[in-house]
Amino acid sequence: MSKKIYAIKCTNCAAPLDILGGGRVNTLTCAYCHAMLDLNDHYKVLVKFNEIKRPDAPFEIGMQGTIQGLKWTIIGWISYKTIEFPSETWHEFFLYSPTHGYAWLINEKNQISFSKRIRNFDLYAWQTNYAKTIFYNKGHYIQKESKYDIYIDYVEGGLSWEAKFGDQITCRDYHGVTKKIINIEQSKKETEVYLTQGLNPITVYNAFNIPKEKRIIKRNIIERFESQQDSKKNTLENFETSDEESNTSIFRVFITLFILLLVFAVSSKFYTKPIYETSFTSDIKHNITIDSSGFLSSLYFSATGSGLSANLKIWLYKADKKIFYIDSDHVYFSKKDLGESWRYGSSAIVYLKLDEGTYRLIAKKDNPGITIHLKVEENVIRMTYIIPLLIILFILILSQYSHLLISNKIVIPILLFATFLGYNILGNFAIFIGLFFIFAYLQESYSNYSNHYPKYDDNDFFDDWDD
Repeated sequence: MSKKIYAIKCTNCAAPLDILGGGRVNTLTCAYCHAMLDLNDHYKVLVKFNEIKRPDAPFEIGMQGTIQGLKWTIIGWISYKTIEFPSETWHEFFLYSPTHGYAWLINEKNQISFSKRIRNFDLYAWQTNYAKTIFYNKGHYIQKESKYDIYIDYVEGGLSWEAKFGDQITCRDYHGVTKKIINIEQSKKETEVYLTQGLNPITVYNAFNIPKEKRIIKRNIIERFESQQDSKKNTLENFETSDEESNTSIFRVFITLFILLLVFAVSSKFYTKPIYETSFTSDIKHNITIDSSGFLSSLYFSATGSGLSANLKIWLYKADKKIFYIDSDHVYFSKKDLGESWRYGSSAIVYLKLDEGTYRLIAKKDNPGITIHLKVEENVIRMTYIIPLLIILFILILSQYSHLLISNKIVIPILLFATFLGYNILGNFAIFIGLFFIFAYLQESYSNYSNHYPKYDDNDFFDDWDD
């Protein structure tokens, strides 16, 4: 493409105008008389906009700056307002690069963003249901607020289409996990999709040589970027990085946590090693050996009646040193009196963190008519520690796939109810089974959604010559 800048005179007021931006620029709006000229029909005046006040903005037509190593020229300018809140105004500056086509520099209050039109988005699939969540390049985007209507409040410079004052557009914004935004804009003539990424305002102002008195930046942003000293590429950092990497990482974290918890759960059933087991009606003394201190050891007691707490006392010694003691009133472990012991029921289980070695176990019972069953195990994993981790994992999964809950209002509650029912019948292990099916179902739904949207090469983002 040619890098030459052509100049003409406005056919309405004769003011000198520069023609920037290559062959796709179709209209040029005069900054002096606000007449829109048709560049494809001998600069014919398409429409006149009288008494249009030029808004204040830090950027100007003709300014040049570098974004992510690419040189861009501002060739057009559109200001927008929301219909519901007309006080909300922002500016979008049409950019042109001889090697990478067209894009937009968005200046909204204290924020600056870079936006470019994308053409490989499956618009037809989106228009079938106007979903609250979409997938693009395996990236996950959620519509956090409802659609809103805007209108054009000011036009200046060259554009690739005929933008009229007062033209209305319906917008929907979808926010991604990597702070990217997909903007879908619907006008009377067409629907366009843009991919937007926030920029470092200080870097952009410096790149376009904006005077300090025209810069609009929040103080906390200044302090943050000054502390960073612009040591990183802040303008479009990771803008070309696929959202798939982030979603894949989240998925891998979920899978890793789930596998670890599942391994611990299975270990609690199969890795536990029995040390000693007996049923007795009289006092007993027995030596037990703990071979591993990596996990807990457990002492399980059950009685033929409800007289366990009133009739049983247990001592545990190591080298004639009392390590553990329990009865109906006290619990003693490792030089500490832990207070009240069991009071009710016919069974109990005690978990101890015992070092490797040989211990002397003494059990006494007051009522010879009651039979007590005793079982000692090592390498025990308490499900009490795993269940909270499962709950945290479940919350993370629901937060990641919350959009799927909206479209699956029946299936998910059924799975949750089945998990609760299984827990009451089968115990803690049912939680793993239920969580597995819920997670598998959500992942399958995720895959079905994402398959609607094609994968593309991120390099196409800057190779697209369309606006």
